[in-house]
Amino acid sequence: DGLPVGANTTADIPLSAGFLLFDLYDLTQPTIDVFLAQLKPDIVFYDYAHWLPGLAREHRAKSVFFSTTYVSFYAYMVRWLQPATEAELKQPPLGFPSQFFCYRAHEARMMGQLGER
Repeated sequence: DGLPVGANTTADIPLSAGFLLFDLYDLTQPTIDVFLAQLKPDIVFYDYAHWLPGLAREHRAKSVFFSTTYVSFYAYMVRWLQPATEAELKQPPLGFPSQFFCYRAHEARMMGQLGER
């Protein structure tokens, strides 16, 4: 419920609906478990499925995190462990190597809203 018909990736949905897609990914775990048992891969690449490394290990496969997102994005993501205001998100994370990379006001506002889920 809530996702457009045919939505398969985050590119197919508004950013505010991302959590719905992530919840659906979690529902695929039993199916992926069956596929891994049948295919017996040596390596499994994953992105959003945080549970996949454990599942791959159960099937004696290595897991490799693959992301098309900028590394700097993950530095900001760690902040979500604690709520952050728009003003805080406009500042680079503590210890960040460059002051050049920071969210613009509209980006910080959007990221702050995502953290409110």
